[in-house]
Amino acid sequence: MIDQKDLTLITPATHVQCKLAILHNPFVAGLVPVEPLNITAERRMIVVHHPPIDGHGVASYDLQAAVRNAEEILSGPADWVPVGPNARNAFYGCVGAPPLLAADWTNVIDFDAWWHRPEPRQRSIPTIGRHSRADPRKFPATRAAFLEIYGDGTQARVDLLGCAPSTLTMLQPTLPNWTFREFGSMPVKDYLDGLDAFVYYHREDWIEAFGYAVIEAMARGLPCILPPTLEGSFGTAARIATPEQAFNATLEVLDDPTEWRDAGYDLVREHHSFDAVTRRLKTMIGPPEKDRFSAPALVRAEPAVLLISTNGIGMGHLTRTLAVARRLDAPIKPIIVTMSQGAAVAEDFGFHVEFIPYHNYLGADKHVWNFALRDELIALIDAHRARVVLFDGNSPFQGLLDAVAARPQVWSIWCRRGMWRPNAGLEFVSRETAFDAVIKPRDLAGAFDTGPTAGDSAIKREVDPIRLLDLQELLPKDMARDALGLDPDAVTILVQLGVGITLIFA
Repeated sequence: MIDQKDLTLITPATHVQCKLAILHNPFVAGLVPVEPLNITAERRMIVVHHPPIDGHGVASYDLQAAVRNAEEILSGPADWVPVGPNARNAFYGCVGAPPLLAADWTNVIDFDAWWHRPEPRQRSIPTIGRHSRADPRKFPATRAAFLEIYGDGTQARVDLLGCAPSTLTMLQPTLPNWTFREFGSMPVKDYLDGLDAFVYYHREDWIEAFGYAVIEAMARGLPCILPPTLEGSFGTAARIATPEQAFNATLEVLDDPTEWRDAGYDLVREHHSFDAVTRRLKTMIGPPEKDRFSAPALVRAEPAVLLISTNGIGMGHLTRTLAVARRLDAPIKPIIVTMSQGAAVAEDFGFHVEFIPYHNYLGADKHVWNFALRDELIALIDAHRARVVLFDGNSPFQGLLDAVAARPQVWSIWCRRGMWRPNAGLEFVSRETAFDAVIKPRDLAGAFDTGPTAGDSAIKREVDPIRLLDLQELLPKDMARDALGLDPDAVTILVQLGVGITLIFA
């Protein structure tokens, strides 16, 4: 959405004025940020996704500190609103509990993207199940409770996604027609489409603040069988049954699931869809005023980005750094920090350039050099009030890693080319977890990339090839030859000397 200009990225140095600021989850207010958010809002709201106490009455977080910190973070008193009745009920009797808004701020799902009406199935035995993260508290507490709720596998297959290892141990030996899947082992939509009913029960001492998995199941057209603790959230859209009643209730629902399926669709569409939350926002603050909050009008400071390039054999790292710097929109100020002997080229482009010699050229001990690099980069981050550090190179230096670790409020990015030799640089690739993101420009020969950077990772993002010049800046072939004083009719070869030799025939 940021790339498509549908969402404005607000840097920490930006001062923002808005009608409503929403902070999700009180855990976020456990600590105040290193620097103020600079948000001025007509109305402030804390959405409570987690109750302040657990099922044993033990505090889940410091409620009074969260109230105090949230007020500091958002620069004023905030309304507190739970995601559901269970989270709301947990506030009663809590010392220092803030007043709650009358209506819950229930969770939202992209109903149009999730909506699915299952085809009629001809099965001799139905499949029932549920999914959640691998937390044993979100599942029944004993083997006997599992059998009571889901049956012994003779009248219905049981397919469970996300059981914790301790839960799997408790359920040994496994029963026939019972299937267990690891959390994250398959897309939730595909998993739900393999079920005939969604039967969601948890440990008695667990407070389910809302039950997001339930609206996912309802949107996929599954009838839901739920415990009385979730009746407040889902009411008549689900079959409510005690654990003792659950299995028989499931078989009854499966005899005619249409009524329950339609009730689930209606509930999600009316109360948990994007349209539903849009109506909530319009009620609170009126219709959107997109133009009012354009990015240039918001900026009150000049944040900087530190673009760090290693030396390399040629000019590739510095050239990519220049390409990024040229495309940073004002008021973001690019500061180029390079170890390249071609630093003067960056100055010719008009950028602020800081040159840090590589330890090989200084004859310095690399450990001592890394200590100096750390201190130098920290000083540059602080001096230029940098909000982002982008490193372009194949081997992140320890001094760089130590610098970004010392300034956790600064976003760190590794821009890393592909096409590494197989099994080469594994030590360097393992350092990607020190960064907030990894950018990998696509290669024309990417299909042949079998090196360690070819695989996916949670923080890696592929982008289009990063080129210094835009197409409209390139000279036509005849003009380029003339500018270089080349024979317009001769075969011209560019030899680029580096790690290998590149031959380009023009």
